[in-house]
Amino acid sequence: MQRSEFFGTLAAAGAVGLSDPDLEAASTPARLQRLRALRTAQAARIPRRGIAPRTNGDDARYADRYYEGSYAKGLPHDDRGRVEPAAYRTYLAALRGVALEALGRLASPPLFGLVAAVRDLAYEYEGDDATQFAVAAPAPLASETTAREMVEDYWMARARDVPFARFAEDATIAAASAELATSPAHVFRASGSALAGPYISQFLYLDLVRDPAPPSPHIALFAVPRRDYLTTRDSLIQMQRHPAEPPAERDSRPRYIFTLRALADYVSRYSEVIGNTASILALLPDEAKQSYFDPIEMTALAARAQAIAGSAVYFQKFMVHRRVRPEMYGLLVDRVHAGEALPIHSSVLHSAAVEATQRANGNALLPQVYPYGCPQHPSYPAAHAIISSANITIFKAFINDDMRFPQVVASNDDGSALVAQHETSLSLGGELDKLASNYAFGRCAAGVHFRADCVAGLRLGEAAALSVLRDRVRAAPLRHGPFVVRTFDGTRLRIG
Repeated sequence: MQRSEFFGTLAAAGAVGLSDPDLEAASTPARLQRLRALRTAQAARIPRRGIAPRTNGDDARYADRYYEGSYAKGLPHDDRGRVEPAAYRTYLAALRGVALEALGRLASPPLFGLVAAVRDLAYEYEGDDATQFAVAAPAPLASETTAREMVEDYWMARARDVPFARFAEDATIAAASAELATSPAHVFRASGSALAGPYISQFLYLDLVRDPAPPSPHIALFAVPRRDYLTTRDSLIQMQRHPAEPPAERDSRPRYIFTLRALADYVSRYSEVIGNTASILALLPDEAKQSYFDPIEMTALAARAQAIAGSAVYFQKFMVHRRVRPEMYGLLVDRVHAGEALPIHSSVLHSAAVEATQRANGNALLPQVYPYGCPQHPSYPAAHAIISSANITIFKAFINDDMRFPQVVASNDDGSALVAQHETSLSLGGELDKLASNYAFGRCAAGVHFRADCVAGLRLGEAAALSVLRDRVRAAPLRHGPFVVRTFDGTRLRIG
């Protein structure tokens, strides 16, 4: 058929369709009235007074001490790695909506772009507004809690090249477990479902689904073992002043995820894991799906939740918390080792992990997996955590999360093959939760986040997804009935 014939046929079909009584009924005043009622009810839920975010006070507490508890990568820094106070004050003014032009002359282009984006947050028509999620303040810089989180990061850096298959017998893992008061089976994990079975979620071992091509092994080229970055003061400070993204060195042999270093490298590069998980869920047998399962609606709602959570996390990062990143906390530890008096808890200074790092590298800096170190946005909450949890929470609403995996696998010592775990039974929903926590805690393994960042990010992404499900079930109550979702803390919610 020629192009003109095709469009002519289409126009004729449209002309006939306009008189179809079913289509006329679809536009009746009753439906339009219902539409207005839904939109009006949604608007009525917007509070008259928004949530008043609470900070940990570090920004104000250290305003006369070079803002040592705040993150300022991409702004001018002095030779000791301290942000120039005048530049930081310009940054604060830009976040308040003034001095954007002045910030543009001081900041790196990515940092300036992020600030400009946060100042222009999109308004939402489905789900809650980015500013309306309650996020607790992280522990202050000088607290023992932050010191404990940093000790965990040092241990994760020391253990990056230990195969997961060897955690039960490795001396570094044993030392980390002892200092962190946990067990080798639970070390470096999130709570809840992430504690069951192998460290890595089954969804990161299942084949990649690439229709119409045949499935392929879930393997990749990973960062070279024992290759860390920003392990000298000069390189770290230079990266604060002039952030760049030099290419990473990678191994020549593709493998399954088998170490913390491989996980950290994977989550920095592979966004397809969420889409692949959705494809896997679509191929499950009917008994594993809710009666209303629709892969298109599921992925559309997941994308909506991710967008809302993404706006919310950057609002929290820049407008509220501006928490320091681990790479700069490590610089504070190193400066204390060199004789300076700085506001960090003494427990981190006496950690066995810090002592081992000092012996290995000649300083107490936190070694980084990525050549560029941490991103240019503040640490709290973790953006990777909200990406994973927003999507996973939507997915859990569409499936029967109690279904068991028919076979459980884990990587062997070198990532070359998968090994069956015959004594282990895992649920579909539990492994979705673990996937979200892997995505989050892989960033701790890289040295770019604290544990609390990841936990807050998982909760924020979940809250954004639940708000989207709430609005969707009100818009289509006959199709869905209630959504039933098990949250990360194990609570089963009925939405609708």
